[in-house]
Amino acid sequence: MKQYQKTLLIWLVFGLFIVSVWSFFGQKAVQAVDKPFSEVMTALEKGEVKEVSITGSEFTGELKDGTKFRSTGERNESVMAALNKASQQYQTQYRFEREDVASLSTACPIMVKSG
Repeated sequence: MKQYQKTLLIWLVFGLFIVSVWSFFGQKAVQAVDKPFSEVMTALEKGEVKEVSITGSEFTGELKDGTKFRSTGERNESVMAALNKASQQYQTQYRFEREDVASLSTACPIMVKSG
């Protein structure tokens, strides 16, 4: 391997390291507040919820005042009806995410063999 290739490889590894560290610490900057599910449902019915992501029984989202929240609850017909009503009346956005999808930044460590 030529010298410029080694130098380029070192800079690429260094760049990937910086991006990984940045994304790891950047994601933890805004902490979600744990809320009882009943409070989340009340906020949803009052139109105070901006968006909700549902992964299995975990509900995460943001209130219209900017507060991030996290809660655990059952996804049943009454919850779905409340989500649909909030979507139509208050423009609340909601989405369902799969439980088995992992982030590439945390699931794939990069190993470089030098020699």
